[in-house]
Amino acid sequence: MMRTGMTDPPWLAEKDESVVRLVESLRLELGDSLFQLVDHWDDQYAVGLADPDEPSRLVYVLTDVEPVGLYGVDTEFPERPGLPASVRKMGYADLVRTVVGHLAARKPAR
Repeated sequence: MMRTGMTDPPWLAEKDESVVRLVESLRLELGDSLFQLVDHWDDQYAVGLADPDEPSRLVYVLTDVEPVGLYGVDTEFPERPGLPASVRKMGYADLVRTVVGHLAARKPAR
């Protein structure tokens, strides 16, 4: 298992190594302030990346998607709670664009 950060929730260490590596990669690329980790799913291959200011705005990511190298991704909106998930498959670069686009969509420009 790869190491997790000092501020990571304890449940992250119980996730699959693919989730831990993904979180580390996203933090290196995007920093620590864009998202907070959430775990609403009893799945070792799933993690939520939530807007720290609006936790119900999140990107749900699955790492056990075929073919290898793709992620299952769903976006959730606070203004549309309870909608059924529509998981899309995408590569890492598209995942990064989705995370930034979805979580930064309501943030004021600095």
